[in-house]
Amino acid sequence: MSFVCWNCGQDLESTPRPVSRHAQCPKCFEALHSCRMCRHHNASVTGQCEDERADPPTRRESANFCEYYKPRFDAYVNKRGQNVDAARAKLDALFGSSSSTTSNEAATSGSAIPEIDKADAAKAALEALFPTPTKK
Repeated sequence: MSFVCWNCGQDLESTPRPVSRHAQCPKCFEALHSCRMCRHHNASVTGQCEDERADPPTRRESANFCEYYKPRFDAYVNKRGQNVDAARAKLDALFGSSSSTTSNEAATSGSAIPEIDKADAAKAALEALFPTPTKK
């Protein structure tokens, strides 16, 4: 694992250690001596700090004077990738999986009913959710 910024994932191997309170990421300029870059930071606990001796600041992203700060190597979480995967899963649940049968498979199966195009199926599902108002 390499030492990377908690905000943008920029490689910080060239950053001198111990990390200064004034150290910033060269790419996004976020503070590196912050709770978000510390091994003790845990968003699932009440004070968001697993070290009971520390007095956590109100803003976890700001630089602080914590004596118990230890740099964390897995602080970066690619939220954009998580959001894309979650959105894709919701779309697949709404419009059906992208692994549905293709028209070639339907033609070889010998069924007399023609396969609906994916775009037509998606449009039909969308129109079912949001019907077009009729003019009087």
